[in-house]
Amino acid sequence: MRAREGLCFVSIFAAMAALPRVASAHDVTVDGNTAEWSSRTPPPGVTNLALVVRTIDPAGELVWSDAPGDTRTDLSAPGPEIPADLSRFAVTSSAAGLHFLVVVGPDPIGGDPTQVQIAIDLDRTSGSGEANFGGFADTTVAADAEWEFLVQTQRTGGAPSVRVLSTAFAQVGTGTIDQAATGAMEITIPWAALSRTGPPAAMRLTVATFREDTSTGNTRAIGDASISNALDALTNYGGPARTGNTWDEVMDGDVDHHLDVFFDTTSGEVVAPLLVARFASNTAGSAEPDEWLAIFNQTGSALSLAGVKVGDEETIRTSNGAEAMLSFPAGSTIAAGDTIVIARRAMVFATSFGAPPDYEMEASDPAVPDLTPYLAWFTGTPGAAGLGNGADEILVVDARDTIVDVVTWGTSNAFGVAALSPPMEGQVAIRGPATRDTDDTATDFSSVVATCDRAEPATCGGCYECAALFSCEVRAAGTACPDADLCDGEETCDATGNCLDATTPLECDDSNPCTDDACVAATGCDHDPASAGTACADADLCDGAEACDAAGNCVAGTPVDCSDDDLCTDDVCAPATGACTNPLAAAGATCADEDRCDGDETCAASGACVAGTPLTCEDTSPCTTSACDPATGCTTEPVAAGVACDDGNGCTTGDACDAEGTCVGIPGETCDAGATDEDAAVTDDASVGSDAGRRDGGAADGGGSVDGDEGCSCRAAGARGRGEARAALGLLAALGLAIAMRRRRAHHG
Repeated sequence: MRAREGLCFVSIFAAMAALPRVASAHDVTVDGNTAEWSSRTPPPGVTNLALVVRTIDPAGELVWSDAPGDTRTDLSAPGPEIPADLSRFAVTSSAAGLHFLVVVGPDPIGGDPTQVQIAIDLDRTSGSGEANFGGFADTTVAADAEWEFLVQTQRTGGAPSVRVLSTAFAQVGTGTIDQAATGAMEITIPWAALSRTGPPAAMRLTVATFREDTSTGNTRAIGDASISNALDALTNYGGPARTGNTWDEVMDGDVDHHLDVFFDTTSGEVVAPLLVARFASNTAGSAEPDEWLAIFNQTGSALSLAGVKVGDEETIRTSNGAEAMLSFPAGSTIAAGDTIVIARRAMVFATSFGAPPDYEMEASDPAVPDLTPYLAWFTGTPGAAGLGNGADEILVVDARDTIVDVVTWGTSNAFGVAALSPPMEGQVAIRGPATRDTDDTATDFSSVVATCDRAEPATCGGCYECAALFSCEVRAAGTACPDADLCDGEETCDATGNCLDATTPLECDDSNPCTDDACVAATGCDHDPASAGTACADADLCDGAEACDAAGNCVAGTPVDCSDDDLCTDDVCAPATGACTNPLAAAGATCADEDRCDGDETCAASGACVAGTPLTCEDTSPCTTSACDPATGCTTEPVAAGVACDDGNGCTTGDACDAEGTCVGIPGETCDAGATDEDAAVTDDASVGSDAGRRDGGAADGGGSVDGDEGCSCRAAGARGRGEARAALGLLAALGLAIAMRRRRAHHG
């Protein structure tokens, strides 16, 4: 689809294309009986034309109606020995395989039997495959129909048989065949013979008939190698529904005409690659007709629209100047699952619907590509492809002139398709789902809805919305569709576009006792504040009597006071009644008073409050004073700075309390009593008192020096405290006294 501002048509129909189809396989019993094949053909008198036939099952076939008596007339003696006059060809498939119906004239008595060859082009790529028919047919297919497999019937064993050939003309498979006395051949080719497991999405077929040499199974030569051996072929002689003689087609050795066939890859049924998705016929009495239609690509790949036609001229090769068949411009394509819109006049369409179409039938907008008349469809002058109000039809025709889709309305019965009642003014008929195709327009187009302007999407209203394709389509089930009374509840849409009545009135209770709740039809719920002072009591009577303020808020009241001033009872209020009780507290519960200094009081089992043990706050530091504060307990404060104290260090002097309550001394001089033994020394310091005396030989073995009463006793490695020094001096004095007494005894003894 061309990218155009404001248009995006893929979403709805792509989603519909994804819907599973009914896989009702069109199985064929190969018995020569044509009863299971569709009896529909193009209208009487219209031959050399293909038509995609769909039935309500749904089942699908591609049917070719061949002109009778158009076998070769260039031969010197055609006579009864010339069989192979095609009159009908049909194709379909199923899980079992590919099915053909070939109706030819009966075999002549005593003459060569008819041989049918069907070239199958699976890739539909020009120049890819084999061009020659088999059996030395001296006949080729067109370059864009070169085949990968060739189906060939034979009567070499007396009974008909069918084989499948590869491009090397090697037999790679066989099929089943039955031919009735009337000349109707039924053929089934299993998918395995075509190297497949099931139906392809599409194939291209070229069909011709020959006389068979039953001794070899090859075609009977009509002339030298420059003369085609084909007697009849599927061809339209270069134009839709034209007649001629097979010689006109094969005189150059080629069968140029071929058929494109598309399949449902699940069921195998033949399907139309392009379908009319929706249409809006001419608005009654409109001076500027704005009719339009949409085409949907239901295949899984993009399709070229080159050579594709749409129009309302159902009578081929004639014209009354009122209808037309129009071709897409070169280079046009349509993406897989996409939908394109074709309007009669783009300018009128854009004015009516708020966006331009993809193509127009009559030139009005230079920015929109125009469709042009397909003159091969007419023998007279075509008219405008307008969509009539009362009765008309739309045909979609592929590049090979196969009619792939037909929709009809009013009194039209073109090509045997049942008609829909004509859409009314401002309505559009919608195929739904997008892939439904039963050749019954009334069944296929299950919905006729109003058209809408994309620029004003609200025009649909109710349970419809303006969808991508300019039509008021059903909103999703459950979508709100409110009426004028909001108080009766929420109306919702059902799946068919009906607005269902509400079943539950609007609930306006906001659970707030301080608002007056009401419902106003036009606006819905209303919540005005209740009178100031209105009670709004909650379930707890202990928290006081609540009342509403002027703003609609519930304000708390004064809580119930259950205190009995007894610390050994629990004060309890019952929320349901507001009554107070005072049971005894558990033994050991605290009942402390405000004085922490008298200890922690606790409750006894009897409910009495028992005194605790008073706090002991004594402090031995000379630089601090201790006290007890009833509110906080024990406290410690520093004494005044400068108060004398003893820091316990003999090497300091002037010990005094500082402002932080710490005793601090000033370091003194080092004591020097002269040399001692090897590990200490005593200085001759003047500070050493004479009453301590000196030891013989100097200081004691422990090292250090001995001071006098002033308390200087400092070891070489550090200072001793005064207490230690005094103890040492006392010990020395006692030792001296003992020595003196021993000497005295010795002297007297």
